[in-house]
Amino acid sequence: MLQVTDHVTINLTNGGPRMRYFIAGGGEYGSHYVRKLRIALAKGTVALEEIVVVDRDPNCLAIKEIDKIPIGRLYVSDWAAFGEEVWSHRQAWADDVWVPAPIAPHILAGWILERIRREFGLDANPVRDAMPLPKIPYAKSLPDGRVLLSHAPGLCPLGCIEPGECAITKNVRWWEMRQTIDEIVAKSMNPPIDEVAMFFCKHHCDAGEYDVGGIRMKTIYEEGDRVCDIAKSGRGRIGVATFSSCHGVLNVFDLQASLVRTQKCVQCGSEFRCGAEAGKDHCWCAELAHVMPVRGTGGCYCPECLKLEIGLRLRGSDLVTLQEA
Repeated sequence: MLQVTDHVTINLTNGGPRMRYFIAGGGEYGSHYVRKLRIALAKGTVALEEIVVVDRDPNCLAIKEIDKIPIGRLYVSDWAAFGEEVWSHRQAWADDVWVPAPIAPHILAGWILERIRREFGLDANPVRDAMPLPKIPYAKSLPDGRVLLSHAPGLCPLGCIEPGECAITKNVRWWEMRQTIDEIVAKSMNPPIDEVAMFFCKHHCDAGEYDVGGIRMKTIYEEGDRVCDIAKSGRGRIGVATFSSCHGVLNVFDLQASLVRTQKCVQCGSEFRCGAEAGKDHCWCAELAHVMPVRGTGGCYCPECLKLEIGLRLRGSDLVTLQEA
């Protein structure tokens, strides 16, 4: 895994700061963004300290593009583990930029919910109540609670930076997705949404330079703090919105006290979550075969070890039955 060092903002001769760009994923989108940034670096239209592609696959597609840039690096990690790095490098990464893939807005929501669970012991249940959808070209509520939104009146061209004039209609773009999300929240269900973390993905240059959109890490920290302030009270309803000028995704969650606690497996030593998840009245282990008594003060098995132990005991019971017959 890439060794992450403390970030130092370096003032250039033109007064602009250097920063890192963290790119979400090393697939087609990540490779596209790295190529565009390489062009911008060559033209001198952007000054970066480092370009870091985050992907769990050490052989991801973007490797070919990363190798062409001296300041390019691959950070091998899944999203959850990288989210922990984000929260722990608050001062060092505040001036840097997170570049999400258009189809992966759930990453930020996952980071926030895990922080809320860890710091405040709360579980987050997706709100699936019907929200008042706006009359725009595309607005849809998914079964998992996400609301997908788009002002685009057709198929957007590749590399569109959502300029003042719509690339499809050729007319003045009158909309801003943030206003649309604000209207949805204002008309939201009962109980109302207490706070929404707003993550605006902004394009930083025109298509002739590099069509890369990103969210400042400083914004991630500040918006994350706003919804975490609600969590401090021990309950509440929060939203997480990731959007650009034309497109967006809104998630809404109910926060409630968690009965889940972290334990170490008595067999393998790995950590696991034990207890009833939010919305359930029993622990995951109650759904397995009841062939052995619950352990007392000696601790519990993790899911993998418990399934293995149950399997061994069931096979042992079958063997005893055959021998007795």
